[in-house]
Amino acid sequence: MRNTSEPEKEPEKTTTDQADADVRAALQKSAGKTAVGKAAVAETARDAITAATGGWRAQIEAVVPSILFIVSLVITGEVNLSVIAPIGFSVLAILLRFIQKQDVTASFGGLIGVLVAAGLSLWSGQGKNYFVVGLWTSAIFAVVFLISMLVKRPIAGVIVNLLADKPEEESADDVPWFKDRVKFRKALLVTAVWVAMFILRLSVQLPLYLSGEEVALGIWRLALGIPVFIPVVLFSWVVLRSWVESARIKLS
Repeated sequence: MRNTSEPEKEPEKTTTDQADADVRAALQKSAGKTAVGKAAVAETARDAITAATGGWRAQIEAVVPSILFIVSLVITGEVNLSVIAPIGFSVLAILLRFIQKQDVTASFGGLIGVLVAAGLSLWSGQGKNYFVVGLWTSAIFAVVFLISMLVKRPIAGVIVNLLADKPEEESADDVPWFKDRVKFRKALLVTAVWVAMFILRLSVQLPLYLSGEEVALGIWRLALGIPVFIPVVLFSWVVLRSWVESARIKLS
């Protein structure tokens, strides 16, 4: 006789369910790579800074090329000569990491950024275009973050919710984060601070770009870079950490 006591097989996931899971996994991975996401899940303030900036070495690799370009431009007055030093430094940074058997992904990204900046300045013959990508980046992020606030889905909240093991919208026991007054205000506040940072950069640097003040533009680009970014990251960590601690967060 056929054994009827065999346990029933669990229903297999449908193609749609698997696709939804794959999309969510991809979104979680992307959210975890953002500065807001890295800061939110950090256990300490130092961890938040290190994760968001990549550590002291990554900061050096990000800042030094701009310094070299500015100094070279002041000394030579020639754009085509001024791009040599930052490119050389970025290549050297990759070689050093490779020799030390460290991950070179971030360094390669930095080299690409330097090559794009150098290419734009050489193509236009104007040193100010070495920094134009940063202006566009600040403008795009400011618009995206601001729109998220206007539609009442502050992007900081979207990121933290994506990092949860199970999104609160899918749990009958939880109120969606955007309907939770405390969480919504935290997300709104953090997002607003990021918008303020982007707008501050644009308000200072754009007039200098339009007026062709290349050296001043470069100096302010540095001044409004890491020195402003770190306090914003710390603020994000302070505001969001209580939310993160109460959520089921994927740290891997």
